[in-house]
Amino acid sequence: MFGCTFVEHGNPSATGNVISVAGQDGSFAAGLDYGYLYQQGPDNSVDVIEGNGGTLLFKSQEGNGRVIYYSGGSDIYRTIHSTIIFGALKNGVNTKDELMDSYMDYLTELTGIEEYVVEQSDLSLSIFPNPVIRSANVSFSLIRPGRVAIRLYNTAGQLMREIADGEYGAGVHEFVWYADNDKGRELSSGTYILSVEVDNKVTRRTVVLIR
Repeated sequence: MFGCTFVEHGNPSATGNVISVAGQDGSFAAGLDYGYLYQQGPDNSVDVIEGNGGTLLFKSQEGNGRVIYYSGGSDIYRTIHSTIIFGALKNGVNTKDELMDSYMDYLTELTGIEEYVVEQSDLSLSIFPNPVIRSANVSFSLIRPGRVAIRLYNTAGQLMREIADGEYGAGVHEFVWYADNDKGRELSSGTYILSVEVDNKVTRRTVVLIR
């Protein structure tokens, strides 16, 4: 799913893990370099990964793979898998805004979609933005009253968040999803499946989350 293979856990007990990361030649991050919060909280046990179909995007100072991007084998979807925490990068010559722009350009280039709209005979659903960074506005409208269940699953099929489940009247219903699970904990970056059920008719769509 993410085009990468786990190599080993990081070991911060002696010297820490990541001092800096460098964009790799041949990737869209080539020439981008960042410091990292070395020997601080985000540096605890930063895993090492390598490409398994995906392309290495960033290596840390000792040459270990930390970020990989993957286009689903036949470019049917796109992912970025990172073992470093985006917020722990340090601005320097290059800024995090620059990198996030590059991430978003890559992830949305395939379809150009910033908003998913699911339309059925009784339901119209929109999620914006998608990919999701911190939160997303979710709204749906019904032509007629009905039972609506909107649930978010990971790619292993585990339920992460029940966004809506109940009887709703005709009209528009809006709320904000803060990229969290049912326990209020932040979900990690990755691809998720949104299942929308209206009166036992199910539609599924992909949601990409970037931290």
